Amino acid sequence: MTELLTVGDIARRIGVPRAQVDYALDKGGIRERTRAGILRLFSPDQIPVIKAALATVRSRRRKTETVEVT
Repeated sequence: MTELLTVGDIARRIGVPRAQVDYALDKGGIRERTRAGILRLFSPDQIPVIKAALATVRSRRRKTETVEVT
């Protein structure tokens, strides 16, 4: 049987808050493999894609947080 992961499972595996994973999934357009009721379920092979989306979100955030001091 294939292992399926919730957003919380993924957050624990990669060591970031659940909200950051949710945000990256939304901004990265990453879709769940399936659902169980209201739970979105992802396969372990999606973790690298989710990590890449997190990195993209973080790099964009750093760019907007940079403020010039004169």
